Amino acid sequence: MERILKEVLSKLKPSLKEEKELFALSAKILSLIAKQKKKATLEGSTAKGTWISGDHDIDFFVYFDKSVKREKLEKEGLKVGSAVAKSLKSKFEVEYAEHPYTSVFYNNFKVDIVPCYAHKTLKEIQSAVDRTPFHTAYVKKKLSLKQKDDVRLLKQFMKGTGVYGAKEKVHGFSGYLSELLIAYYGSFVKVISEAAKNWKFGIIIDNEGLYPPEDHDNLRGRYKMPLICIDPTDKNRNVGAALEKEKFEDFIFACRAFLKKPSEKFFFPPTPKLLSAAELKKELEKRGHVVAVKFATPKIIEDILYSQLRSSINSIASQLKRSEFRVMETAIYSDNKNSYFIFALEDFELPKIKVHLGPPITIPQKNQDEFANKYKKYKPWVDNGRWKVEIPRKFVRADDFLKEILKKPDRIGVGSYIIKQLKKKRSILSHNEIAKEYKGDFAKFLTAFLTKKKAWEW
Repeated sequence: MERILKEVLSKLKPSLKEEKELFALSAKILSLIAKQKKKATLEGSTAKGTWISGDHDIDFFVYFDKSVKREKLEKEGLKVGSAVAKSLKSKFEVEYAEHPYTSVFYNNFKVDIVPCYAHKTLKEIQSAVDRTPFHTAYVKKKLSLKQKDDVRLLKQFMKGTGVYGAKEKVHGFSGYLSELLIAYYGSFVKVISEAAKNWKFGIIIDNEGLYPPEDHDNLRGRYKMPLICIDPTDKNRNVGAALEKEKFEDFIFACRAFLKKPSEKFFFPPTPKLLSAAELKKELEKRGHVVAVKFATPKIIEDILYSQLRSSINSIASQLKRSEFRVMETAIYSDNKNSYFIFALEDFELPKIKVHLGPPITIPQKNQDEFANKYKKYKPWVDNGRWKVEIPRKFVRADDFLKEILKKPDRIGVGSYIIKQLKKKRSILSHNEIAKEYKGDFAKFLTAFLTKKKAWEW
């Protein structure tokens, strides 16, 4: 294992030349911001010394007095960002977190210029981004040079196994969380070992011991989350709040697999071997039936997009279940052009009739008569003390049902941006139609979905 980790780290650790280039640009940008009469600091993984070679995202936080109104902070912050971009003769975009910020694209660097309020203590913070400088200071204080390399290993391990990133698309481990794990356990190997052997739902990571052990059950009851990592700078915040149960379990599984058979594949997974046309057909048929809903991807912020994709597929799955189409699994694929909702169903086609339960025979006769008269033509009967009747199903096939409910997606809990796209155009794809879409990144996604192979298993 030691040899593998050493080899991986040699690929992750920035060279002196790369560091020199990054920090020279950082100094230049700080100077340009200063010309706008603003104080700024370098933040994020570059400031902490935990950044990975080739990852050229640099974060600068521009400080405003806490008396400045939010609207003015946003306006002035964007003004500073555009001025920097103009000085660098570079393109820029306005992006959004809690409030808008500027992303400047200079050579092979992406420079984020984020406005925030200047505070001496966390008690004064006015927005979520105001916490970042406190996080940076804590990590710089707690991590040794060796541990910063361990953070690099842990981040890449999480990326390679598909659990890195706290945004809506992934719901995994944030960079700050990975840094706190190294600070807590001491090393990459220790984190992996502890996760593999001892992690269970509700594990508590409390770097500074802000809560005594006797309070841990109360914490689990409060958060009800797979991993509770107390922010050392704010005891009322769970750094692991974004981590979903699936990604938590995926990480534990990956740790166990790595300890059993260490490999660089966990850090740099190989390209999946795509299923052949015959293999694709076989895998689709194995799952009873797979049906997909295809629509154009709305041009919105990624976090909003994936939030709406998740809520929308859950709403549609609920509708399928209510109509007795048993949903075994769902999945989402989205790229710049199209999005797909995937449903693996136990049965694609249901019996033409279904048994509808009526009232028990213990209720007043009047109510029983109402039921019997309502369904008179379908010949209701009493079975085991309860009225029953066989009635025709409105929808026998899953694709027909989906076509009908998606005509009016606003009635079934679908996200507003998804509604607009579904109303414009949508396609319900069965096995043959899915096979026609089987190309590019969608083919990679579908191969992983159907084979259930993990990234490192190829």
